[in-house]
Amino acid sequence: MACGCATVLPLFGGTHEYADDGIDSLLVDTRSKDRIVSRFGDYMSMGRSGRYALRDRAVRKSQRYSVSNAAWSELELFGRFLSA
Repeated sequence: MACGCATVLPLFGGTHEYADDGIDSLLVDTRSKDRIVSRFGDYMSMGRSGRYALRDRAVRKSQRYSVSNAAWSELELFGRFLSA
């Protein structure tokens, strides 16, 4: 997502925590080959402007998730735990 690639992600396994289906990525039930192929078809049928918009939103979303943000959230968590 961060490098501007359109992302087709598994529906299960936690991707819903950062990816919004049809907004900044496409989520698919990977247990079904037909659904995977269909989802790629959905992407191709979006048209150029739709695909660019999906990728742009993916880049913007990925900027909220960085190593620094992850480290800060861990520091806050441990700080709350140690002060209790």
